[in-house]
Amino acid sequence: MFSEKLNYIMTLTRTTNTEIADYLNVTQSLISRFRNGNRTPSNDSNYIMKISEYFEKKIIENDLMDKINSIGFEKDKSLSNTIYNWLNSDSEIKTNLNLNLLDDYYYGDSGKRDAVLKFMEEISKNKVKTIYSYSDENMNWLTDKNFQIKWKQYLISLLQSGTKIKIIHSLSRNYDELINAVTMWFPLYLARKYRTIFYS
Repeated sequence: MFSEKLNYIMTLTRTTNTEIADYLNVTQSLISRFRNGNRTPSNDSNYIMKISEYFEKKIIENDLMDKINSIGFEKDKSLSNTIYNWLNSDSEIKTNLNLNLLDDYYYGDSGKRDAVLKFMEEISKNKVKTIYSYSDENMNWLTDKNFQIKWKQYLISLLQSGTKIKIIHSLSRNYDELINAVTMWFPLYLARKYRTIFYS
């Protein structure tokens, strides 16, 4: 039962064996044995509590509570205690959530970047004529250098194929964010296939 629950929560949160192993300072093969049921952590090993603490941190940092609530476990004082009790219990997994659908979900800032690149890839294939974009959220998730390189490559390819981009920027952003947005998009203004609309 522990192995099924560990597999379930790892899949739900997109956690790899490497991530858990690094956090516990153990080998990946030990995590594999936990997952396939060949080994179960003993109660005095403290592994289950550490695993629970890891998931508490990951769930909070990546805003995954809506997904975790789908498990339907009984809540305790803290999220880590809740996960710990659930992993240790004999109860079955109570959820109708189809994990096969999770490929369509992205979490946290890295998830936003992955989703944007996936979106750009899809519209590149389908030869979209015009892209309309709007966002009033914090732009810190855009600052990853590797993401910016890939994102710009997609944009240039789209513009060269004739796609036009129209984006709405909020003037309620702070000055630095506006300057960063304009700087980031400026090369595209020169292509004349890019139009910005500001609102306040």
